[in-house]
Amino acid sequence: VQAFRALPAVTFDDAGGTETVKLRQKDFDGKSWFYVVNTDMRPAKARLAVPKRTRDLVTGERVGGLLSGETLELELGPYEMRSYAAPEGRPQLLPSAR
Repeated sequence: VQAFRALPAVTFDDAGGTETVKLRQKDFDGKSWFYVVNTDMRPAKARLAVPKRTRDLVTGERVGGLLSGETLELELGPYEMRSYAAPEGRPQLLPSAR
């Protein structure tokens, strides 16, 4: 619930996904906002390339580098959602490492 409430109240665009993991993104108010969600009742893994200076909206933790992006390896629980914001740039869902 915190991840959802941290996002602006706008319609997000589909930015990629798999059968169970979806990535949504929106440029709004001078920032790039995005979230990733597991739509299945089983845990799922996701790999994201995130823009530089990306922050987790729930924890406030920086997850993107200062000068370049980072790759996030996420383990999402059933129906879990994580939300992020960056000053610029767009995230990309990468193939999961096996």
